[in-house]
Amino acid sequence: MRFKEYMALLYSSPLGLGSLGAGLALSLGLGLGGVPPLLGGAGGLGLVALVFVGSLVTGLGPRQARKAKEALLAREAAAKLHAASAARDKLARIRLPDPEMEKAVSLVVLRAGEYITAYSGTGLWDPESGAALEEALELVDIYCTEADQASVERRFSLPDKDPFPEAKARILAGLESAALALGEGVLRSGRELPAARRMEIREELK
Repeated sequence: MRFKEYMALLYSSPLGLGSLGAGLALSLGLGLGGVPPLLGGAGGLGLVALVFVGSLVTGLGPRQARKAKEALLAREAAAKLHAASAARDKLARIRLPDPEMEKAVSLVVLRAGEYITAYSGTGLWDPESGAALEEALELVDIYCTEADQASVERRFSLPDKDPFPEAKARILAGLESAALALGEGVLRSGRELPAARRMEIREELK
């Protein structure tokens, strides 16, 4: 942990915030007692510095910084899993007329649910799985846009101004990759899965 990060974490912890509050209170108290503002401020800073040094000597400071970092990472993980859940729900609501596309999206939705379940309550998340879900959403959006444009062009006998060769096959391949990435993320979680499910995921990854 770098010193700059350590300081930021320490002074976001109860110990750090408490020392800052105590230092400010001492400065104000000295000022009210008639001590010149410069000396009062120095006294407050001295108290903060004293607590800082004492926390390093006793190890309390590093422990507080670690706890603050763990809390920060846990909040980040919760936000990422919330975003993943929202993306999964959005995918689950999409209805596509093409059976192959519908099946591919359903598989991504299933794997996303497994990923979210595997990481819930761990204080962790998997960046690659999160990226795979975002990729899947973008691919479905591309497919829907292309399908709409193709429908308009057919209806009005318009030329294809934006050719997209093998659009369906390429999007299906992308969705398959997203589903595989989510399966890998589940395995990386280290959470215990039924033996049959673990074997299914490993077979899919080959």
